[in-house]
Amino acid sequence: MFQPIFKILLFISFSLFSFSCENKNAYPWIIDSLDNIIAENSEKMILVDFETDW
Repeated sequence: MFQPIFKILLFISFSLFSFSCENKNAYPWIIDSLDNIIAENSEKMILVDFETDW
């Protein structure tokens, strides 16, 4: 009884996950100071990517 339901739920969850990964939006990378970016985009959300060396 539970096996068909489990397979259906697994298929639905896998389908949702795989279709959501198809989005190929490109983000415009900017090499500028963070202060300038914040000043120019005060109303927008800013994605910050950084790396560190430990």
